[in-house]
Amino acid sequence: MKRLFLILCMFLSFIASANAGPLYKCIDKDKIEIITDHPQDEMKKCELLDSNKETSPLSSLNTKKQFIRNSAKKDAIWFVNLLKKNNGKYFCVPSEKTIKEISQSLVNYSQSQNLPDVTYGDQPTIERLAAIYPCNSSDAVTGRPNIITEKKGKITSMRTEGSLESKQDVGCHPVSELKNTYTPADLYRGVVQCIALGQYTVGAEMYMLGNMYGLFDAERVADRTAAQGIIVLQMEAFSNIDKQKINKINKTLSVDLKKGGSARTKLCSDIRSLGYPAYYPSYMILHGIKAFHDSPYQNAIKKDFDAEKTWNGLLKKNCT
Repeated sequence: MKRLFLILCMFLSFIASANAGPLYKCIDKDKIEIITDHPQDEMKKCELLDSNKETSPLSSLNTKKQFIRNSAKKDAIWFVNLLKKNNGKYFCVPSEKTIKEISQSLVNYSQSQNLPDVTYGDQPTIERLAAIYPCNSSDAVTGRPNIITEKKGKITSMRTEGSLESKQDVGCHPVSELKNTYTPADLYRGVVQCIALGQYTVGAEMYMLGNMYGLFDAERVADRTAAQGIIVLQMEAFSNIDKQKINKINKTLSVDLKKGGSARTKLCSDIRSLGYPAYYPSYMILHGIKAFHDSPYQNAIKKDFDAEKTWNGLLKKNCT
């Protein structure tokens, strides 16, 4: 279910509406506490929420009627249930925070990271909440993503759902037309499309950006086994591509886009303008061994990570 954070922030500040029906706090069939406006027969211990309180602390999730209006009502229920099911698992929001404050923090975070104003689903929302409200080892509960088992012949492999996954089809475009919200998984996917189109110069640009973003992510994730994901990602992305075509990409980088050349200077200028990654590196975090045992987003980013220093180091290495 996808929701627009800007709309979420807006409806949380609406004045009470006569169209807003009552909300109930119930225990569903999986014994999880949820918020609903239509209790089902299998739900238990349904309580009418207090609509007169001025705030809505996460600890009780007493969602006010003023927060609900027309079609935004379903969005509010979705958001509250997402918080209820995942708080303490992938992120840890302080109990005194109100629903309005939490939604506003998401909007502020998206703006501060220059993230696009588009619709988001459960997983991206969880990732951003994990970045805003990271868990400490003392307040997080054990939780992990789905484990996918795959068997090819006599070989059985296991991976976590979302590991090294591309979530955006970016197509084949020069760096000047790209965004810093594209992960290496997205960019390598674009390189494959460029190769299919015979656009090797553009493909080489995307490949270089993907490598730099991958190295940046490898420096910021705390799980060192996760950091190795960029190598695995490259192998998986290009395993089915003819070796001669891969060599053309490498030749383009070393000859047409060689250091000191005008084309490389232009490319580096575009990369500088784009800036370092503005996404949360879940694709890499979920590749690490920790994702099989613990909550993968718990302390997933190094506390002392210096984004500016790391990015400037990558620029110096690749662009000077």
